Parts: sequence; structure tokens; C-alpha cells
Amino acid sequence: TYRVLTGPTAAGKTGLLLEAAPAGGLLVISADSRQVYRYMDVGTGKSSASEQAVLPHRVIDVVDPGDEFSAYEFVRHAAQALNEARDSGVAPWVCGGTGLYIRALVERLAFGAAPRPRLRDAIASALGSVEPRELAARLQLELAEPDNPVRVMRAAENAAASEQARQHIYRAVQLDTAEMDADASEARGHRLPGMVLDELARWDCAGVYLLNPGTAELDQRIRRRVLAMFSNGLLTEVKRLREMGLGKADVVLNGIAYREAGAVIDGEMTSEEAVERAAIRTRQYAKRQRTYARGRGWQASEPAEISRAVAASLGQVG
Repeated sequence: TYRVLTGPTAAGKTGLLLEAAPAGGLLVISADSRQVYRYMDVGTGKSSASEQAVLPHRVIDVVDPGDEFSAYEFVRHAAQALNEARDSGVAPWVCGGTGLYIRALVERLAFGAAPRPRLRDAIASALGSVEPRELAARLQLELAEPDNPVRVMRAAENAAASEQARQHIYRAVQLDTAEMDADASEARGHRLPGMVLDELARWDCAGVYLLNPGTAELDQRIRRRVLAMFSNGLLTEVKRLREMGLGKADVVLNGIAYREAGAVIDGEMTSEEAVERAAIRTRQYAKRQRTYARGRGWQASEPAEISRAVAASLGQVG
């Protein structure tokens, strides 16, 4: 069996696991849609090297920025990590705030949309000049996370699978009928990964634990985290990503804190303004994460209860 620790960003999930298992014995399977990217450490809040030395992490640093990574891919990687934990005699804990990834794993589902490269490129280009929320409205997408550029991208691709919505979606990003038909032709040859994965057949979830601090406490934690990002090299990280060829049109550089850091580099914001804006966007994201958790019926757990669950999991493999 495995257990899940989820909750809004900056809630202290990884820190709690470290406190509960200071001598190790756990394998952390990261359920974070941004930590899958290499070279993006500061702005995604990845655990430090010393923390990972105590609690090894999996499903981080698995793709390059700009590469596609879906819930289906997460489940595949998570299944491999679960098998690794079993073979190594350690307790697997899925830890992160990307609700869709957790749902895909716990419910043994895989979500995916057929690739539509022309639409994807057009949306990425549009995101270089407009806010994700504005683009979502233009595309007539109803999203729980309208400020998340990755969610806008995926929702547009999913919507484009419907013939009724496809023409509007393509026209809204200034693509013509020929480009739409070319994408549709490629999509028809793509097998959607909607099956239960065989690798998960032997695994059951022993519990989903929701770490959900009060709003005032979480707001303080978010502000401290954002300040730490800007103090600990976020601007350097964004400059390095730009040197790798990534720019404003790339979805990953439109993410929380990355867009604001880019604005500081370009002289469009002061550092203080960037911190404030990134903190606001993070609070908005945390609110959406809480809404998603409520919708799934995940109940908040006290830290002491989670610590006991960690101890129980260690006892099972001990």
C-alpha cells in the first residue's frame, strides 16, 4: 500500500514528512506538476539536496522545460516509483498539491488529450502577450485554475477534441482551417491512454491525508516562501532558462513566480512588486487547491495524525 499527503502549496507537507521520519525510510513520490521539470528548482520549491538525502524523491526532474507531461505520464512514473519502494523495503508516500495527479493515481485512471502541436504552439505564443485568465475567457473555457497556463493549454486541447468547439478554439488563436484539419488528422492516429494501468493493479491507497493550515498561517507561509525564492536565486534561474532558449511564449516561464521574476529582469517590475504579485497569485492558487480537495471529499488531518500514519507505514516495512 501507499499513502498520500496533499494540501495547498506552502502548507509544509515535505517538512512534516521530514519531522515524522528524520532517519529516513520513506520514498517520496512528488505529485507536483512543476517539479517534474529539470533546471526549475528555486521557483518550484523543490526539496534541498540535504532533504532529499534523508527522503529520496521521485517524479522530479524527469523532463526538460517545455516538454509535455500529463497526468498519464505522472501515473506511469509513480507506478515505477511504487515498485522501487517495494523492492527497496521503504514506505512510499505520494506528496504534493497537484490534485489531478493524485486523483489519477488513487482512482487508477489516466487522463490525456491527443497532441495538437499547431494549437499548442499558437496558445503558447498567445500566452506571451496575454494573461492565462484572459486567454481562457477568449477560448470560452471554464476552468478551476484559469490563472494556470498549463491548465489553459490542456483545457484547450481537450475542448478541441469536440467538433462543436474545435472551430472556435482554432479561430480564437488565429489558426486557419487547414491547420485545424492537420492537427485533427494527427489526433485521430493517437491512442488516448484512458485505461487502468497494469502496474497499479497490485497497489492500494491506504489513505489520503490533507494538510490544511488556517488561512492566516498559510498566507504567512506563502509570503515567506516567495521572499525566499527571490532571495535564493530565482532571477538567476530564470536567466539561465532564457539562455537555454525559453522565452515569454513558453508556458513554464508564465508560471507563478517565474513570470514575475522575468518582469524584474526586464525592468517591468521592482523586486518588491514582483514578490507581492507572486504572493497574490500563490494565494489564489492555494484557494483553488483547497476547493479541489473539498470536491474530492478529502478531509483535513492534524499534523499529529499524519505523523502517526508515517510511523505506521514505517512499521509495515520494518
